[in-house]
Amino acid sequence: IFPKMGGMQGEFRVKLAIQALELFANRWRLTVSPKKSACVVFRSSRFDYRQMGINKDDGTDDDICSLKLPPFCIQQHEIPYATSYRYLGLELDCKLNWSEQYKVIRVLLARVCGSITRLIGRARAPSPSAVRKLCAATAWSSLAYTLPFWSFSKTKAAHLNHLLVTPLRRALALPTSTCVLDALMEYGFPDVGVYQQMLQIKLLKRIESLPEGHT
Repeated sequence: IFPKMGGMQGEFRVKLAIQALELFANRWRLTVSPKKSACVVFRSSRFDYRQMGINKDDGTDDDICSLKLPPFCIQQHEIPYATSYRYLGLELDCKLNWSEQYKVIRVLLARVCGSITRLIGRARAPSPSAVRKLCAATAWSSLAYTLPFWSFSKTKAAHLNHLLVTPLRRALALPTSTCVLDALMEYGFPDVGVYQQMLQIKLLKRIESLPEGHT
């Protein structure tokens, strides 16, 4: 929400968009779920709430729900405010950073890779080739779903690499001191940063191949 957009109040523009959405939903007999809806105020750290007539002393920047923001309703249901919202696997944070997205991916990879690692620890462990296929079908596919659309630091990339390589090292009975990149290369997996670039190039090629006028 911006205080002004094209000379008009941002609140008014948002309400017009909601009305258009309501008309579309009613025309096609669709129902919007209030539990799956949220209003996120995207802003930078330098955003001045006084431009919206809001006294920031009434609440904290981290708890947007405590601020006296204008209410928005859709199909007679008030849309709750939130600091982030997950859309198609992407965690959209109100401060325009990817910290929450990284936390979600980190927890997901820790759970998946941990499960595979425990499976290898049994008496009759699967072969390294089977472990590779299992990792590719679970951990790497989950990572690839949203990886082209968000960014991360080298430190976070190294942490993700460490999670991904854990079951691979266990399958070959390699020590924890084994180089992470060497272990990934042994299985034919790239570094997370390189993998992101590969997916982005693949996405751009797909977009370029779409027919003219495609929406």
